[in-house]
Amino acid sequence: MQKKYKFFKFTLRGHSYSGLYEGLHTGYQICNYLNCKKIICLKLINYHKAHKIKYIFGKRLFLNILKNLSFSEKILSIFYTLILNFNLLLKKFKIIGLFNLILGKKFVSSFFPLHFGYDEDEEYFKTDKETWEKINDTKGFFNVKLEDQKFNKKYLDFFSDKFICLHIKDANYNQFTKIGNYSTRELNSDIENHKKAIDYLLDNNYKMIRIGDRFSKKIDFHDKRFLDLTSNHNLTDFNQAYVFQKSEFFFGNITPGAFMCRLFDKNFAISNCPHEYLLYNGFSNSDKNIASYKGMYSVEKKRLLTIPEILMDEELLFTFDLNKKKYIAIENSPDEILELAKIFINKNILGKFEINNLFEEFDHLRKKTLDKLMVNKALINNSSTNHRLYDCKQNYFSKVHIPNSYLEQNLVFSEALKEKSKKITKELNL
Repeated sequence: MQKKYKFFKFTLRGHSYSGLYEGLHTGYQICNYLNCKKIICLKLINYHKAHKIKYIFGKRLFLNILKNLSFSEKILSIFYTLILNFNLLLKKFKIIGLFNLILGKKFVSSFFPLHFGYDEDEEYFKTDKETWEKINDTKGFFNVKLEDQKFNKKYLDFFSDKFICLHIKDANYNQFTKIGNYSTRELNSDIENHKKAIDYLLDNNYKMIRIGDRFSKKIDFHDKRFLDLTSNHNLTDFNQAYVFQKSEFFFGNITPGAFMCRLFDKNFAISNCPHEYLLYNGFSNSDKNIASYKGMYSVEKKRLLTIPEILMDEELLFTFDLNKKKYIAIENSPDEILELAKIFINKNILGKFEINNLFEEFDHLRKKTLDKLMVNKALINNSSTNHRLYDCKQNYFSKVHIPNSYLEQNLVFSEALKEKSKKITKELNL
């Protein structure tokens, strides 16, 4: 039987742009499903060693959320946030490390916790995959309307029309953090490869607003219907959330856009998803969302791997930092991204549904793989892979639309995949 909660506590990772929104949408969804009150804690101390710039996201968003909470939720959220950040200060100045040596880590963590409540694990909230299906099916759970009158007035010509929100996390993000340097789990994309699709979307009677920070790659793209806010060094993460909430839908790559979509209930077309998301798919729970995935090139085999080969390889699925001498992630081509945009418009705007006859075969293969991995004791007993298994259970019944052409090419070693492999091998000079 599901445990009952009068108040459900969850912690937001302020040092992580994607983590902030992932925590918000999951916390709100669970509270909505359980029909309970919220205690929301925001981490305001960033001691992450990989971050070259110690930034905290979501401060103004958190204040907006507090205004919409009940009196008891508000007081308890502030109280727990203050305690949490006091403990994080102790961690930052290595005082908790000293306590751990003297008193033991388990004892110290019970008195000086570094998170409260749910933190993407089963320690606080444990349930089965069938319940997660019901939780993930909830819609409209985030009832906070963001307000930014000054920002709205400045760009009223765009905000008064239908517009698409664009965000492309690119390699320049590595100036902010070392986290983006994973050799194959690369979340980055090149905006140059999205220009054809941007043109197509603009020609379908939409305007477009590009969000991102000052590290975003500059592009030579001039169109009165296109507003690039990445050149504005004063653009805040709250400004970006405001743009996102007012948009019609999202176009870009997976982080943080996909998690913002789930919070603000927006559909999306997303390119260059990491290969392991073929299995986990923690970013979508609607087949209105369209996603394409990066190819996985095997240096040893001198070719791209098929979907079944990726799903059978535990190293590919569970290792965060793969050996670039063995595997190379291949971005979607401009034509593939254009096709992605066309499928989205046809399906969600024009009502022309693509025949997706191979998806059932793919989803059967995916769930068969999940069933096998979720009872693998070696993975269960390994702390680094156990968290991924939690993702498997949480997103077992997740939904997304994968282009039929992608499945045709990648479910087997097709002629198209063979030709693409030859071209990549030549380009890589292997």
